[in-house]
Amino acid sequence: MTLPPFQAHSATSRHAAIDIQLKAGTLRASVYEAIALAGGAGLTDEQIGQQTRMSGDTVRPRRIELVQQGLVRDSGQRRDTASGRQAVVWVCVGGAK
Repeated sequence: MTLPPFQAHSATSRHAAIDIQLKAGTLRASVYEAIALAGGAGLTDEQIGQQTRMSGDTVRPRRIELVQQGLVRDSGQRRDTASGRQAVVWVCVGGAK
């Protein structure tokens, strides 16, 4: 089993990597489903977290995996976050631009 990245000097980081490896598939599916349900409107990472009730620290790695797998892409749109910063709007591949 290949673990997600972790800090080699940290036993806590290694244990967290092992724990998330066991759950990553289900979490990734939840992230994908949230983006898919949004359709062409897409979602920011913050909105994905709100929809799935996951923290950003959980959402981002799963969304990155979906991008790497070619299932999710940057829509080219940006949307304000709660803090007023611009964030990428993510859509499923094949979704509207």
